[in-house]
Amino acid sequence: MLKKDNLPGFKSIELERSICFGNCPVYKLLIHSNGTVEYWGYYFVKQEGHHTWKIDPAVIEKLNLLISKNGYFSMKKKEPEFLMTDMPSCITKIVLENGRSRKINHDYGEDCYPETLEKMENDIEELSNVKKYINEVI
Repeated sequence: MLKKDNLPGFKSIELERSICFGNCPVYKLLIHSNGTVEYWGYYFVKQEGHHTWKIDPAVIEKLNLLISKNGYFSMKKKEPEFLMTDMPSCITKIVLENGRSRKINHDYGEDCYPETLEKMENDIEELSNVKKYINEVI
């Protein structure tokens, strides 16, 4: 399968879920291109603290395709049509092998980004196997 925009592979993917006015899981995830995944669980997660594991090279390729297919580096932010102040954010930062990077602070209390961004964030979690650390929160 060819990448949509011929981007080089990623060097690292960071995904961080922020606090909200409730029991939202708060954690940070760092995926390295060699398959090493680092996780820091802070609040309302199944596993707190720092944990590390590996994912398969095939999953790395799926993540590369996900970045390209969803147009992460060309996603546009628009003016919000609504605003809610008690929602969490998902902050992603992707660094490519050539040094190009982009960071998006996706505030779920606004509708500034396409719905594909939230799906991409969820797919990153699924592919990284982080759900075993964040599921079953109180």
